[in-house]
Amino acid sequence: MNNYWEYLINVSIGFTFLYGIYWLLYRKKTFHWVNRWVLLFILISSLLIPNLELPQNSLLASNTSAVFEWRNREFLAAGFLTEPTVITVNTVHWLNLFKILYIIGIGFFSLRFMNQLIRLIQLRLKSTVKKSASQVLVLTKNKITPFSFFYWIFLPEDEFAHIDKHPIIEHERTHAQQWHTIDLLATEIFCIFLWFVPFVYSFKNSMKSVHEYLADSHTIQYHSNRIEYLKLLASDTEKYTLIGLSNNFYCKTLKNRITMITKSKSSQLSKFQYLLIIPVLAVITIACSDFDKNKEPQKNIVDSSVDSGITDVYHRKFVLPIEGPKCSLSSGFGMRMHPVKKVEMMHNGIDFKAETGTPVVAVAHGVVIKKEFLEGTYGNVVVIEHANGFVTLYAQLSEFKTELGQSVYQGQEIGLVGSSGLSTGPHLHFEVRKDGEFVNPADYLPIIVSPDI
Repeated sequence: MNNYWEYLINVSIGFTFLYGIYWLLYRKKTFHWVNRWVLLFILISSLLIPNLELPQNSLLASNTSAVFEWRNREFLAAGFLTEPTVITVNTVHWLNLFKILYIIGIGFFSLRFMNQLIRLIQLRLKSTVKKSASQVLVLTKNKITPFSFFYWIFLPEDEFAHIDKHPIIEHERTHAQQWHTIDLLATEIFCIFLWFVPFVYSFKNSMKSVHEYLADSHTIQYHSNRIEYLKLLASDTEKYTLIGLSNNFYCKTLKNRITMITKSKSSQLSKFQYLLIIPVLAVITIACSDFDKNKEPQKNIVDSSVDSGITDVYHRKFVLPIEGPKCSLSSGFGMRMHPVKKVEMMHNGIDFKAETGTPVVAVAHGVVIKKEFLEGTYGNVVVIEHANGFVTLYAQLSEFKTELGQSVYQGQEIGLVGSSGLSTGPHLHFEVRKDGEFVNPADYLPIIVSPDI
């Protein structure tokens, strides 16, 4: 995955399909334990699927793009292709707008999340605490609905101050013992980062509903009469105020809880429907993997008229790796006095003096074969392999703008000027190798003025 935004799109698509299966087939089942783990599985899988890469020799992987790529390389090497044609799509404006709105949304929902946590802590500090071996009762003077947060069970003091055992307390204790708060916090954080996907809010409600079904079932089975418990659920709830990030006894899913309590148990054979999520997960994984591997060749399409941008020394088919009003050639190819080490030594490339952040572009079509930081020498370096035995190197970069293995076209931005290695100031160090041997880059570039050295 080349960047966070593409990862985010894949997470959104994978989550939507997986949760769609849950909503259509599983949400009305009475297998509440299974449904809880299915929801957690959807959350985790959605985050992990875009990072999975299928083996290149997998029978499920498509070989079409690989064959196309190698055929192109053969044509390039043979010199059969001529004019470079690059097909690009101008998506800058709407993508930048989306990024701004997304960051604003992240900030808003993060602040709301922190505000809810602060409210819980403040309520805890202002309340009376009764501790026992299995629970912590937090008795508050506020008119709140009973709810739990980890092992804290919040109750209105005027109703529960002198009650040790009550169906509501047993219900909230079940939430605490089954660690439902961890599910809710993970779901809330997931929803913050995918706030723009409408289905995440339904997903959060589904998670809370499953928690309530589990607690209702356990409380009725071991601690309460079913009829009396239903009456308790249907009692006066309008006076309570709901608090987020918690399992509330009286909540918006109350009607569904009553329906689920009175509903007949789902058939055991219907459990086989849960197996359907496996092929759906496999299809999403393949789709994300193929999209990730083929994305760059598709964006930078090289058709049957493209050449490598390189012929020979006389045609000079390279473009300059850097241009701008404040760019100048500061050091040429050959023996020189090293500006830092102060000894005479071979300079295997040429240097372009420029301001930090100046764009650096690929001089010809090729594939990125190295992208790394070399401490004490080149600093941040990108190496690109081209046709006809050419390899170019771009060093001292302050920032990378490409990925390892990416296909790049002539003139595509691959980094920014910097001073990340052994240097006296911001510049681009540029090298060319032909069949493994260092050659003078000036011989393959448009006419440039030699530096005053």
